[in-house]
Amino acid sequence: MHVLHKVAAITLVGTTRTGVAAAPANAAVNVYAATTSAKTNLSPNGGVPTTLLTLTIPKGSWLMSAKADPVNFGANDYERCGINVGGTIVDMSASNAGADPFVVNIKSIAAVTTSQSTTVQPFCQHDFNITGEYVDPDSWLIVQKVGVIN
Repeated sequence: MHVLHKVAAITLVGTTRTGVAAAPANAAVNVYAATTSAKTNLSPNGGVPTTLLTLTIPKGSWLMSAKADPVNFGANDYERCGINVGGTIVDMSASNAGADPFVVNIKSIAAVTTSQSTTVQPFCQHDFNITGEYVDPDSWLIVQKVGVIN
């Protein structure tokens, strides 16, 4: 489950923990933002990506950032989170969780130009076969329209 916000301006005005000021129905959307509202269980099998949420964006040039907090109370494991755009991983970062620390904060960022409407999906996975790993609620994705990317 996730919450989707469309914002009319590049600046996020009126933000709160629970949402952002909504765009008028006829406004051009320059920023998309979504947040998870519940934990997302990861596969017990290592190397299997789990999508945290999905946004569909129109063609254009975009700056994307995502945040996730994987949790592992089991044996040490590598947690990897990133951004998938139209089936292509455009960024992935990693950290180690389990034993200590139990929770890690992973952020991803990418600049992408799309030639058609496409999906943007932040995801997480881990390396080893360990059960019980999950991503805390309040993971987020922000996709902001930008000018030409060189």
